[in-house]
Amino acid sequence: MSNSKDVLFVFSLDFARKDTGGLREMAVGFLRAVTNAEVKWEAAFQWKGKLRIERDLQSVDSIEVPSVHRNWRLVLYQHTKFWKELDDYCRSNSYSCYWLQYVVGSNAMTKFVVSRELSVYLDIPTYPFIAETTGIRRIVAKLTQRNLERMAQHCVKIASPTSKAPAILGRPSMSVTNGVDTKLIQVQSDQLPAPPYRLVGFGQWSRWHGIDRLILGIARCKMQDLFIIELAGSGPIINDWDLLAKEHGVSFASMPSCYGIDRDKMIARSHAGIGTLATHRRALETDSSLKNRMYLAYGIPVIVTERDPDLPVCPEIFLVEENDDPLDMREIKDWLSQLQEDFPTVQYNLRKVGESFDWSITYKETIEELLRLQNS
Repeated sequence: MSNSKDVLFVFSLDFARKDTGGLREMAVGFLRAVTNAEVKWEAAFQWKGKLRIERDLQSVDSIEVPSVHRNWRLVLYQHTKFWKELDDYCRSNSYSCYWLQYVVGSNAMTKFVVSRELSVYLDIPTYPFIAETTGIRRIVAKLTQRNLERMAQHCVKIASPTSKAPAILGRPSMSVTNGVDTKLIQVQSDQLPAPPYRLVGFGQWSRWHGIDRLILGIARCKMQDLFIIELAGSGPIINDWDLLAKEHGVSFASMPSCYGIDRDKMIARSHAGIGTLATHRRALETDSSLKNRMYLAYGIPVIVTERDPDLPVCPEIFLVEENDDPLDMREIKDWLSQLQEDFPTVQYNLRKVGESFDWSITYKETIEELLRLQNS
């Protein structure tokens, strides 16, 4: 039975699915931060299509590694079922407020929010999001937008890592940016490996990540022997990049999403992390990519565009212009070569920046608000 002062954190994704592993990792890091701040909470999420409620961090952190593949025929059914089961559960359990992460404007979620007048906070991962969609996804996004507008009328505040506006959908916004669980990330090596230069990336991949700029840059500079691109994660665009790399003789490898020790090993043999390289293809005012923060926490150099306002201007971060031109890999080679001369210092500097993206800092305003609610 819940305590009426508890916060209910709701993660509507199925954390048993392989394609949500990164988001589950985010949830654990976020819950660790609120736990350390002594926020009292329960967490609701899907697990193999069923509602699951946990009341302590260890229970969430120790659940088995994601293993289920997404079944599109069941996703909508399970999503609707989740919100109905959660609504029934909440009728017999009271909370100080509800914090909804990974918000999508579905009818089922909207019904849940509307029935809990002015006790809901929405955390929208990407806003605005319509301009980044096309075709059927654009139609769905517009329908989602209408439901979000309806939900906004019934919530307290809205947060989104990709918006710095003082209000979102007519409601006061909260200052947040994506974070990383820095305490769980360990430095792998205090030396960069010898060339060829291995550029690595992690996540769900889309055209705005701009890997084509890397591939074409390597080919234009005739540096196929000097660079290797390795991506972990998924996304239909990977097939296009693979074909492009083969066409130009560029070393390109992709693999399923990886976490923990497997990711540590991949980072240990890398020279730099690949951030978003074509942010202009995605109509967002800011880029708050998790991968950028993760690279910094590991202490490895980052290649990224200038759209992430939270990243400092420093020698260890290589900023590229926002356009579709192939990257000048000669400049990147010289940059990496220079960093190799004193990599322990480079690594220390990057780790210090990475520490500023711990969830306890990036969601500080959120944590303070929740504590005020519990203590009132």
